[in-house]
Amino acid sequence: DFESALEKTGSIIDVMASFPGGSPNFQVTIENLSVQSLENLTEEEYIQLLRQQVSALNSSYTFGDAYEKELCGETYTVAEASATYGTTEVLQRYYLRKQGNYMIGITMSASTENSFETMENFFE
Repeated sequence: DFESALEKTGSIIDVMASFPGGSPNFQVTIENLSVQSLENLTEEEYIQLLRQQVSALNSSYTFGDAYEKELCGETYTVAEASATYGTTEVLQRYYLRKQGNYMIGITMSASTENSFETMENFFE
């Protein structure tokens, strides 16, 4: 079942969806923070770790300041990022909400800003 899988693996991609051609796209993940003894981690601290990890993979990643946004009737902490892959710029938004020992994350990727509003509407 879902909970035992989270206990074993630490995280699960619950939903993935993309428009034809692969972009824009989003995924919903649930991470059990207690698997790595990170249950006291805040959304802001999680974003700092995310920045470090993603920047190590691609030095062109840049992050903006975090802010709060209502999505699905819940308040999420959002971090916006962008990176260049060859000649293509990819925009991402990380929506994070902690619930107990779990971090719920919605990652949206697109090539244009207006795509985010379209994807956010799926969660209303």
